[in-house]
Amino acid sequence: MHPAPAEILIASWYSRASLVKEKTWKDGKEKRMANGERFDDNKFTAACNLYSLDTWLLVTDIASNKKVFVKVTDRIAKRFDKTRIDLSKAAMLFLGGQRALEQGLLQVKVEELK
Repeated sequence: MHPAPAEILIASWYSRASLVKEKTWKDGKEKRMANGERFDDNKFTAACNLYSLDTWLLVTDIASNKKVFVKVTDRIAKRFDKTRIDLSKAAMLFLGGQRALEQGLLQVKVEELK
């Protein structure tokens, strides 16, 4: 697999708590992502509108140069512009540790794997 040209995006993270707050978590049941998989914040997944569902991405934290592979399993809310990617809690922790969760945002380089 080789990466396509990179995009610089702002990464946020989503979790059960954020899904409840956004009212996209129905009746306390596990939410299904746009690709049909059940949400699991322990998996390396992402929500993004720039890439096709089930696409694998290489995401690099610009500050630390740490890298993680994530699978696009969902779409991001339409109110966010195209400079945003939502990462699972596991992916965000891997990239930026507790600092990333506390800040809520990271600047990342995103490369689609072909």
